[in-house]
Amino acid sequence: MIDKFGWGFHPDTLDSDYIDYNGNQSYTIDEIPLLERLTDESFDYCESNNFVIYEISMAILNEKLGDIFEELHKAYSESNA
Repeated sequence: MIDKFGWGFHPDTLDSDYIDYNGNQSYTIDEIPLLERLTDESFDYCESNNFVIYEISMAILNEKLGDIFEELHKAYSESNA
């Protein structure tokens, strides 16, 4: 999901809430139950192993996409140049 949504991904967002640029659901009605089960399992795994799912998500996003705060600062600086 991080690969698909990038910075738009959030662990708390219901899989049925992800939409594309045209307002269509990103996942089919058949895919959503599986994705919701996997999300629940991810939360359960993190909780039972004392991991914070939000920290893991941010670490993966930062590794794949670069530090969001650096990117925001760069975009802000370029827009005010």
